[in-house]
Amino acid sequence: MSTPAGKTLDYLLKTKIKATNNKLQSCRPQKRSLSKCVKGLAVVLFILSLSCVAQAQDPVKVDSKHYKVEFENSQVRVLRVKYGPHEKSVMHRHPNTVAVFVTDATGKFSFPKAPAQDISAKAGDVRWNPATVHLPENTSDQPLEVIVIELKSRPVKKAAPNPTATPAATNANKQ
Repeated sequence: MSTPAGKTLDYLLKTKIKATNNKLQSCRPQKRSLSKCVKGLAVVLFILSLSCVAQAQDPVKVDSKHYKVEFENSQVRVLRVKYGPHEKSVMHRHPNTVAVFVTDATGKFSFPKAPAQDISAKAGDVRWNPATVHLPENTSDQPLEVIVIELKSRPVKKAAPNPTATPAATNANKQ
């Protein structure tokens, strides 16, 4: 009886080992596909990160050395921009802005799809700038400082004339 029991035990051990090996072998392809998935995901994330870098970004986020938020609400964001002599920024975007030059400025704006543009301003100059993507550079031997007021809201459309108003009422309002 000990022999059959020994064979039974031996048989059970071999069967258990085979079953464990089979489970391990069935897990290996899953590990491979999981690792392929992880590698694929890493490649996708890398490509997405490159496309984000290629797009122009918020200057405060990509160039905090030069751009500081002084004030912000739902209508405007006011930035203080300071460049040392011959310093340049990185490509970034602005909505419509008003720039108030604190110091004299001599520089250059580079654009993604247009020729570079030289700029020059005196302290106290105020300039309107439409929304843009650019890379600014201070080409002067002096520091440059400018206050940039970014406009968040879209321009208000002129009110349409009131179609129910009569010409007499309109003329009365003019007097």
